[in-house]
Amino acid sequence: MSETTPNSKGPAKTQMSPERLASLGLTPAPEAAAPNEPALIPADQVKPEDVGTLSIEYRDGKPVIVVSGGTYIPATLMVVDGSDNAAGAHAARSRYERYIGDFVLHCHILDHEDNGMMQNIRISIPE
Repeated sequence: MSETTPNSKGPAKTQMSPERLASLGLTPAPEAAAPNEPALIPADQVKPEDVGTLSIEYRDGKPVIVVSGGTYIPATLMVVDGSDNAAGAHAARSRYERYIGDFVLHCHILDHEDNGMMQNIRISIPE
């Protein structure tokens, strides 16, 4: 099966050259970082306008985490109440180098799953 052929285990894998990443305004992750480990980038190399936004949108009655803008995904998602007071924060520790498409973030504790610990995540290439 080729690197870009979809299979029953998930979305199509993709490989992007450093040139393609640069054309999209993205920075290749350091070679030392494994795909499931966060890439550590010195803070002095990241400008505030380079950091994307994590937000939760409700689609078809289900909460979906949406990543938008920026070159880097922020490390946390701040949850606020109706008065914009911080109600909690969630760490985002993922790096998506090869997989583009829809995924489900979920918890295997059924009580958690029944109470919202099952989210759809869409990973896409910026236009």
